Amino acid sequence: MKLTFLLAIIFSSFLFCQSQNTIKVAGIVKSIDGEILNGANIICKNIKKGTSSSINGEYILVITRGNNFVYCSYLGFQNDSVLANFVNDTIINFTLKPISTVKAEVVISATKPDANLSKKLIRAKIRYVGDFDLYRNWYIVLAKIIIRL
Repeated sequence: MKLTFLLAIIFSSFLFCQSQNTIKVAGIVKSIDGEILNGANIICKNIKKGTSSSINGEYILVITRGNNFVYCSYLGFQNDSVLANFVNDTIINFTLKPISTVKAEVVISATKPDANLSKKLIRAKIRYVGDFDLYRNWYIVLAKIIIRL
């Protein structure tokens, strides 16, 4: 009984020491236009921990005290980061700038497919059904069909 009580005290003191070493970094992720960015990635690179922003753009990240590099990224936006000495619980609001991309002109062209191609495939398939089991050797049948064309 005494051993169990002693182990409980040691374990709880260990948890208490661990909780004193961690702090919370919280905030909101928005774009320059004020649009809330849900699903943005917030990562503490030093300890390799991260979280994502909620549907309201809010996040809470538990990190260790001291110098940390907190990084925020979102698809289609420029990344933002903060390097600071975190001592107490801190609020960091990220405002991300959209990436402007200029796309090159894309030209799509098409040609009419050969009308006799499907007839040739059907004839070749019928020709090889007797020789091979299609379900087990479909790749051999397909190779022979392509070679015949």
